[in-house]
Amino acid sequence: GFYIWIWAAIIQFFKKWRTFSQMLIRLMVARIVWGVILFGLALLVVEDSDNLKLIFISSMVPVISAAIWIPYLKRSRRVEATFTN
Repeated sequence: GFYIWIWAAIIQFFKKWRTFSQMLIRLMVARIVWGVILFGLALLVVEDSDNLKLIFISSMVPVISAAIWIPYLKRSRRVEATFTN
């Protein structure tokens, strides 16, 4: 499902569709939700604290990415001027 979503975002990016920024924001939020779900499952299965630390760190990557990109996509005049179709 995520691969189709990513390809749809790529198409919107290159065609400079106005809906690209909203599509990318939704994709980032979905990645965060998926990461939380997977981390919750890992808490149930993984017993080693070192492995849990690695899983937690890897689940934080989408959060950090979204914290940078979502405000940019929402506030940037450049994004607004580029995606006009």
